[in-house]
Amino acid sequence: MNMFIDNLYWLHYFNHIIGESADLFYNALFLSNRLAWILYALALCSMWYAGTPGLLPERPKGLLRHHARTITLMICCAMPVLFIISKAIQKFVESNRPMMQENLLQIPLPPKIWHRVVDSFHMQGSFPSDHAVVFFLLATSLFSLNRWWGVIGLVLATFFSLLRVALGFHWPMDVLVGAIMGIVAGLVVIILSRWMVDGVFMRLSRKKINTWVFAVLVYLFLYDCSYKFSHIMRLLGHD
Repeated sequence: MNMFIDNLYWLHYFNHIIGESADLFYNALFLSNRLAWILYALALCSMWYAGTPGLLPERPKGLLRHHARTITLMICCAMPVLFIISKAIQKFVESNRPMMQENLLQIPLPPKIWHRVVDSFHMQGSFPSDHAVVFFLLATSLFSLNRWWGVIGLVLATFFSLLRVALGFHWPMDVLVGAIMGIVAGLVVIILSRWMVDGVFMRLSRKKINTWVFAVLVYLFLYDCSYKFSHIMRLLGHD
């Protein structure tokens, strides 16, 4: 029993949900490795053009565009920093992924194919979940723009993070710690954005950037983050 959470119990619980059906398992892989990052990119692009231009909101306590853009820019800067921190921790904290252990998971795939997937992850650590870190960073930051956006973000971040557990990519504790790191980072973003009125992020947020330029840059960055997982779908023959 872990101090905070029973890793083995919850790993089996979530894995059992998708482990009895090959189609469900394939869909979980797609949702976790591709759809999650597409939605992330769309959220950042939408945030860049959210709110009212100018100095006055359309309604009392409404969202101003320069505030939304400041938050968006800070998230884009925080993401690579958190990735580096997560990878550094993974190097120092030795933790193998659940998928590396024989007969631990219920995998409705031919063993030969699944072993190829496992082999592609043999050099990557498990603790903490870098996916959970950036998912919860965005979800927490969204609360500073709109309460309901934040709620939706937290629901999706939790869903995609638990998919990582169900697939055997991470232990529940990996996701829990990653979520805490992301939430803390999101709170830092919110706090800094409130006093950084004339800072570099605010000046950048007032620049006119074409929609397609920002969308392409954000999508390319996030696609690069998820590219290392795209080989999974190719290994399984479901491109």
